Formats: sequence, structure tokens, C-alpha cells
Amino acid sequence: MRIALTGSSSTGKTTLAHALLRDARFQKYATEIRSINARDTLARLGFSAMDKMSREEARYFQLAYYIQKESDERKCREGFITERSFVDVAAYWIERDTHDRSHFEKMMLIDPCAENARAYDIHIYLSFGSIPFYPDGWRSEDVSFHERIDRRIRSLLGEWGLHYIAITSADLSERVACVLEGLSSVGRT
Repeated sequence: MRIALTGSSSTGKTTLAHALLRDARFQKYATEIRSINARDTLARLGFSAMDKMSREEARYFQLAYYIQKESDERKCREGFITERSFVDVAAYWIERDTHDRSHFEKMMLIDPCAENARAYDIHIYLSFGSIPFYPDGWRSEDVSFHERIDRRIRSLLGEWGLHYIAITSADLSERVACVLEGLSSVGRT
């Protein structure tokens, strides 16, 4: 399977991905994590934090991130989980990078993100606010911004007709159980 976690920053995606991979029951669905480290990409591009970037720099970062992610996942056929979906990439592109740009500029990344998001067998959506927000110096510290990203992710999941499991619990063991239950029902449909 190709499984994508989706949610704004500080929703526990990476923690959940690693917890799932440690669970023997999950290993029949995926055995590796595919991850493009956004912090490494920021540093490689010479940036220290999202809040310190200009709009042009943020757009450049998002395009660079998309290209890395698309290239990395094209190499893998099955059996992986990624802790950031192309839905996330599109949400940030819409809400932060092109909200005041032309329709053409928006669609430059939206259409490819939609196509790539449809390649996942399932999305696991983690809602913002389920766990406490943790500013780490890299991600934006604007909570209202993350709330907008969260709303946009939910909207895109529906608009693009993506199959997903919604996780609202803060408890990691409950999150793992919810994912396993949801994945078992995917196999029965």
C-alpha cells in the first residue's frame, strides 16, 4: 500500500508514522517511511525558518519540496508510508504561497498535487489542535495560519474525492489502533 499522513504542522504525523512502523500488525501494509525533511530542504536553500522567508522564498521552497517529494515517491511502488501528503503541499501552496496570485499560478502546483495525491491508497488525516502546538523554530508560529491549513487540507480531501481516515485522538496508542482499524476495513471494501 501507499499510505499518506496529512495534516498541518505539529499534528504528530512523524510520531505516528514511526509508531505504526514499529507495530507488527502495520507491516503488512507498509514497511518503510518515505520522507523529505523540510528542515533539511530549508537549510540547504539557505533559510532558517518559515516565518523569516519572503513570499518568493516560500514559493521557491514549496516548489523545491514538491520536486524532491515527487521524485522520491516515483521510485517507490508500494509498501510505504509518508508523513506528508501532496494534499499538504497543495494546502500550503494555496494558503501561504499563492493566495493572492493568478489562477494560473495556483494551478501550476495544484493539479500535479491532486494527481499525485490520488496515487495513495489511503490518507490518514490528523486534525490540528488534537495535540498541543509545538513551535520548533522552523515552522510558522502563527496558530491561525495552521488552522487555515487544516481547513484547506480537509477541503481538498473532499474536493479531490480521496479516501481517508480521520484521527482526532491525542493518545498515540489510540491513533495507531484507529489507523489499523481503518486499514483493515479498506481491505474489505
